Amino acid sequence: MFTGIRFPQIAAFQHAHQLKQLHFLQLAHSLQKPIQSELRAFARAIWFAERGPMIFLDWRYRLRKEIHPDKAIWWIEADIPPFDRYRCAAYRVELDQTAAGENRLSFQTGSQRYEINLNDISTIHAAFIKASFDPALVISRRMGTAFD
Repeated sequence: MFTGIRFPQIAAFQHAHQLKQLHFLQLAHSLQKPIQSELRAFARAIWFAERGPMIFLDWRYRLRKEIHPDKAIWWIEADIPPFDRYRCAAYRVELDQTAAGENRLSFQTGSQRYEINLNDISTIHAAFIKASFDPALVISRRMGTAFD
């Protein structure tokens, strides 16, 4: 009626899953610096063009990172003038794993999602240039830590 539980098989499965998660987190950590620098440059270019030259170089954007199982998300957010307290304009870069175990990197704007080749990370700059003409996502503002 009941099948026997095989603890060595369960332990092997858990160990393989932990190794897969460790490799995913190492990949996310290795991509963090280039993604953050590109997002900062993208935000400066996009929101400088919208607001025009500022005397005191007041950049009002926030860089956030979220880690979930099989998913890492980087957000670049800016307050919507006249500084709505509850919403902000945002762009996001998402690293996730498909059901087949493949890693996928994408950049999402308000109207489109751009796939980025993980084998050639320099393509992230080209994707950001294409996305510069798209509107931003309008999301609810998240309170908490940010890499300003």
